[in-house]
Amino acid sequence: MNKTQKGAWFNLAGALFCICLFCWVGFSIFGLKKIPDKDFVLVILAVFFLITGVSLFYLRKKQSPKEPEADERDKLIQRNAVIAAFVSVWVLLFIANLSLQFVFGAGGLIPVWSLAIISLAMLYIVLIVCCVAVLVQYGRGGGGHE
Repeated sequence: MNKTQKGAWFNLAGALFCICLFCWVGFSIFGLKKIPDKDFVLVILAVFFLITGVSLFYLRKKQSPKEPEADERDKLIQRNAVIAAFVSVWVLLFIANLSLQFVFGAGGLIPVWSLAIISLAMLYIVLIVCCVAVLVQYGRGGGGHE
């Protein structure tokens, strides 16, 4: 597994962890009407630093000293993944703008906190799209142009 694949796996794991965390915190604040306690926050911080430490260790570790940083195939795969992420940004912006009208009405008043949540959710969804695009391209054996 090369550096691009390892990075995609660790970014995917981190993004999914953060999405689950935000969903849980949002549910506890808005659904259960209580702020998460201090112990929960400490456990989440410990897990976050554990994921970060393990990912940094494995991303820095090479399989062999002769392993190149990236070849043409890796660059092509990364370029295709960035294109997929760019397309997903536009699709998500369209969906977000359309859904805001249904959730808050057409009156033109949108709470500021909703825009921050939408932006953060879009960031993680685009990151997941990019990572999945990288992993799918490596899984099928190429960057699409062989």
